[in-house]
Amino acid sequence: MKICSLFLILLLNVSLVGCAQPPAPANTLKVGVIAGQHAEIIAVVKEVAAKQGLNLEIIEFTDYLKLNDALGQGIIDINSFQSQSYLDTVNASQSLTLKSVAKTIVKPLGFYSKVYRSISQIPPGTTITIPADPVNQDRALRLLAKAGLITLNHNADSQAILVDIANNPKRLKFRELDAKATATALATCDLVAINSSYAFKAGFIPTENALLLEDAASQATNILAVRASDTANPLINTFITAYQSPGVKSFITTTYHGTVLPAW
Repeated sequence: MKICSLFLILLLNVSLVGCAQPPAPANTLKVGVIAGQHAEIIAVVKEVAAKQGLNLEIIEFTDYLKLNDALGQGIIDINSFQSQSYLDTVNASQSLTLKSVAKTIVKPLGFYSKVYRSISQIPPGTTITIPADPVNQDRALRLLAKAGLITLNHNADSQAILVDIANNPKRLKFRELDAKATATALATCDLVAINSSYAFKAGFIPTENALLLEDAASQATNILAVRASDTANPLINTFITAYQSPGVKSFITTTYHGTVLPAW
């Protein structure tokens, strides 16, 4: 009986060892991305990172709401999908301590016109169509303020809406419209703020056709986020170097026709 019991114990131990999952290599990062352009870019980053001795395990999400939870729980090591303002909101609402470590891309909102060739041609009293939702309306108003067409009276960290216009020397008029419908407004409005993906579908190349276009200073610029404890992790620094490499920048600029811009 004792010999039989000993044999069973040894057999059980061997079975457990055989079923155990091997630990991830020390040079591996688990990267969480949202499906679409972010995932496509990370696939290119993976190739660059491999040449630097870093292995990336890409985990693709279809629900962006789960990406920060996964990062906070340690399921992934870094994620790529969000803006700084969104990260700040999630940190505050979910008591997380996730940190931004680098800028990635911006999907630029721009102003388009079939009547004018430059912002300097905009006459007094022009009606401008802007998105109705607070996030995109803020982006549009900040872009107009940057161009000197209006001034805003609001906290720089908060979202600007129409009532925050402090000075409007050209007496510009504003019409609010769902962001998805802004491109069609060009038929009846002389100047329209349009997100890059909708502008491209309407036949525009943002970097060539927009009279005003967001850049890396936009609050909508996307970032890489990690846990606060990992900000000094050398693997994270290697990942950032791979992401912000000339090869990845070239892929973005040649693939997306101005609808996505590198933000570094």
